[in-house]
Amino acid sequence: MNQKTDKQIDSLLKNVFTESELNNPSADFTSAVISKITGENELTAYRPLISKRAWALVVTVLIGMAAFVPIANVTFKKGWLDTLGISFLSNIELNGLLPAYSFSDSTLYGLLVLTIMIFVQIPILKHYSDKRIDIS
Repeated sequence: MNQKTDKQIDSLLKNVFTESELNNPSADFTSAVISKITGENELTAYRPLISKRAWALVVTVLIGMAAFVPIANVTFKKGWLDTLGISFLSNIELNGLLPAYSFSDSTLYGLLVLTIMIFVQIPILKHYSDKRIDIS
């Protein structure tokens, strides 16, 4: 039974191949392929991960904070300063032009975690961006 089926399939395939025409590519096939190959190899223009506008904003905020601290009456908690060995910072008296701000521990922990996460994510994103630019 299998041999009979195989012979039928074989003869059917022979008929299909003998009766079918060969497909010839178009006249501009080679140039079309070459143009697609060269078109895909174009380099991606370099764009920095953090734009100049964002850097300007960061610098402006940092300068603003640096200008604000001397005129503010900032209080430091002694627990962290003593642990880090910089307890002399708690003795700094600043001008009392603005009311004193004290932050809760959870706010300080949140800001600390946020800062650490930013410093961890920037190199990861830069590596991803560099890798993506090199591949394409």
